[in-house]
Amino acid sequence: MKTMKNRLIALLLVSTMFITLCGCGKTENSAIDTTKKIKEITEEAVATSSVPDVRNADPSNPYKSLGYDLSEHRDIKMYVVADEPAMMPEVMEIVNTKYMEPWLNTTLDIEFIPWGVVGTKYPLLLQGGEQVDLIYTASWMGYSGHAQNGAFLELN
Repeated sequence: MKTMKNRLIALLLVSTMFITLCGCGKTENSAIDTTKKIKEITEEAVATSSVPDVRNADPSNPYKSLGYDLSEHRDIKMYVVADEPAMMPEVMEIVNTKYMEPWLNTTLDIEFIPWGVVGTKYPLLLQGGEQVDLIYTASWMGYSGHAQNGAFLELN
């Protein structure tokens, strides 16, 4: 149970690290080489993953044994303050098809808020009627004011 969860976390962290480093190339060719290398590593990780589709197999799915109701499909909307990495659509496709949907019957959609519009878009997201399940916050982004206005759900 913990092994599969640790593998998922490790894969996500490695993918994030490689995506972050993708922009560090010196020339266009090195960026293309880095992109190819990331794709090869990701494909190798997916090919060697021995995680079965256990969504409907109660004894095999570690999340079902924790009491989670996985019978209904859920969509999670996450907002991140950053520019979107070049390989993000491919990474999210793999994350959703190989891990999130089979294990948790869930789809993760990550939206990026560029730094240039974060000052206007961020408050609008929290005050408007859009679905926001996960979002980055900090004191310099007005966390306390948004929290006092009930923008965040308390996790207990």
